[in-house]
Amino acid sequence: DIIPSEIEKHIPYLSDKLYFDWQKIKNKKNKSFVLVGAIEKLIAEQYINIFKKTKLSISALEIEPAAICRSLLPEESSKYLGTFNKNYCIIDIGAKRSNMIIYSKNTIVTTISMPISGNEITKSISKTLEIDYAQAEKAKIICGLDKSKAKGIVSEILSNMTTKLIKKINSSIDFYYDHFPHHGDIDNIILCGGGANINDLDKLIAKSTSIETVPVTPLTNIDDIPETFNKNINRKNEPKDKDEIIKQNQSFSYTTAIGLALRNII
Repeated sequence: DIIPSEIEKHIPYLSDKLYFDWQKIKNKKNKSFVLVGAIEKLIAEQYINIFKKTKLSISALEIEPAAICRSLLPEESSKYLGTFNKNYCIIDIGAKRSNMIIYSKNTIVTTISMPISGNEITKSISKTLEIDYAQAEKAKIICGLDKSKAKGIVSEILSNMTTKLIKKINSSIDFYYDHFPHHGDIDNIILCGGGANINDLDKLIAKSTSIETVPVTPLTNIDDIPETFNKNINRKNEPKDKDEIIKQNQSFSYTTAIGLALRNII
């Protein structure tokens, strides 16, 4: 009964304006830790009405961070036999927005929205270099933060984004350490989403945070991946041409969709 009033302390909506669900994570002597997922009723009902018109039934409405973790982390698989003692900071760099998820000891601890948009960066590159959007998207991925490419123009535009991103990452990690010191240090920063393959972004974040940073495939918990598909999505494989680089980047964009598809499988 106390959960609706507690939700209002953390989410900027009255509880009667939300659909929500919750799961108890851990009990202590005088308190319980509870994971809550919530969505504004107005938004949820829009999706429900759309699917009703298409004669499709909804099995669940799920918060995006849960789906992202399911596609990226081995701990989220029912086949996982290891320990649950790692702490991850997951950064999802999307086309319209970016999110940061802190996952600790087998549960989501907190999520933070970030003022970073892949589309806005691409538009800025397109305008500055006077090229079309598709060419600008390729330039963003291929040139990345390499100052020797495109006369350093792409690198300069991206540096404005990375400055904001790193500032937000560091402040969010400080928030985690202040509020959850008993959980321990962040072990890895994981990059996903369409912006995960921007050249040298992982190295810059690792240098700025002193935390190992890696792009992670959304196929972590999928067995028997066809070899041809795996070559396109595995960053460690050297691409044969520039078109394959773009395919790799697009593949990382499916992180949330794959996580949703795995909901009733793993």
